[in-house]
Amino acid sequence: MTTTTTARPRLTTDPVRLARFRKRICLATILACLPYILLKIAWVSGWGIGANSSDFAGTTIAANTATGLLDMVAIAIAILLVHPVGRRIPAFLIAFPLWIAAGLLAPVAGGFVLGSAVQLLSGGGSPLVDDVLQPWVFAVVYGGFVLQAVLLGTGLVFYARERWQMLLSGGRAHDGAGHTRPLQNLLGWIFIPAGLGYAILNWGWAVTGGGRFPDPSTGQRVMLTLLGAFAIGACLPWLN
Repeated sequence: MTTTTTARPRLTTDPVRLARFRKRICLATILACLPYILLKIAWVSGWGIGANSSDFAGTTIAANTATGLLDMVAIAIAILLVHPVGRRIPAFLIAFPLWIAAGLLAPVAGGFVLGSAVQLLSGGGSPLVDDVLQPWVFAVVYGGFVLQAVLLGTGLVFYARERWQMLLSGGRAHDGAGHTRPLQNLLGWIFIPAGLGYAILNWGWAVTGGGRFPDPSTGQRVMLTLLGAFAIGACLPWLN
């Protein structure tokens, strides 16, 4: 009597194929950022494409410039995650902007997907309806945020496996803390109360409304709830 076994598929370890895959992730991240950046350039230039109000572009120049630059930073990060320079620069220059990006993209992307689904299923109407912007703008912008969150997260996984393989496999560098331990402790004392306060604020807005959301929709309530949850999650590493 003979038996047969089926091998489980495994991710390739071929460095050439892996490098090619990572470059494709980088390219996909850039393409996911471009629609948002082009919209911001158009609005800063005074072209109110996608806006329901003719004076929209002129009143949001500073905000559109700042947010457009943030997405350009996302492109720079995507490139550094695959370029050899990214392995030589101080880890802080990669970790800090990615930490900021995670705080911005993860709640927005998760809130858009889950909040839109809950609002549609609960009969709350389309989450893309807005008095200021046309529906396709929300689809393009938030769809891009979802892609950016997934692609940057994937790129970071491969980058970390390459740069910090020893630590990820359970090894320890020196005493396990490094020279930044005092700074980590100081930042922890700042971020933990700030994160808790931010979570409480967003959960309060999700329940009663307030701040930028005086009368939040179902989708916005879900997003605010997730913002609070992610803020709590961001505090957890500092408690170890």
